[in-house]
Amino acid sequence: YYVYKDIEPPTITIQSPANGSWFASNQVNVSWIASDNLELNRFEVYINGTLNKTLSSDYRWTIINLQDGVWNITIITYDKVENANASTIIIYIDTTPPFVRIESPANNSFINRTSVIITWNMSDNLRIEKIEVYLDGEKQANLLPPTNQYQLSLTEGEHKIKIVVYDKLNHMASDEITITVDLTKPSIKIMSPRSNTYVSGTFTLVW
Repeated sequence: YYVYKDIEPPTITIQSPANGSWFASNQVNVSWIASDNLELNRFEVYINGTLNKTLSSDYRWTIINLQDGVWNITIITYDKVENANASTIIIYIDTTPPFVRIESPANNSFINRTSVIITWNMSDNLRIEKIEVYLDGEKQANLLPPTNQYQLSLTEGEHKIKIVVYDKLNHMASDEITITVDLTKPSIKIMSPRSNTYVSGTFTLVW
């Protein structure tokens, strides 16, 4: 009979997906290459440190279902005498759009100045990538988080202001308000009775 001495660990490298990849799907196909100087025995797949599945040495890929979040995927390969080696990647799953709400000024409000500071609240389950500011349909600015305010110069009249936010995978959310700039004072003129006239008793004031 034969006795095999094996002190050399196997090798393994996760080929796909690349470390640091982002996905807009909850299903990820993971593939790898592995070898041993004698013979591989099995693979263990760990998700964030917890054993997810054990596969025979014939496998070089597996499909993993993940929720939105940051995931550490480790595949450990063993040879026949339990020598082991591992390969690890970190991936990001994001199927959820961000959130944005304009906080100030209030929708349908009137202001008596041409300069206004727009403030908004925004969030995402992982990361907001960029912010766009629109005035009456025209882009005014491209901003980076955590910026949450922007100053606009307005003319008198009604204006539509929209904030659009994007996450890493270009999921987007927007909020829009309408405000009116009113710089003109109201006017009033008393028509009756005429100025410097004398009246007695009850009279009607017309303006």
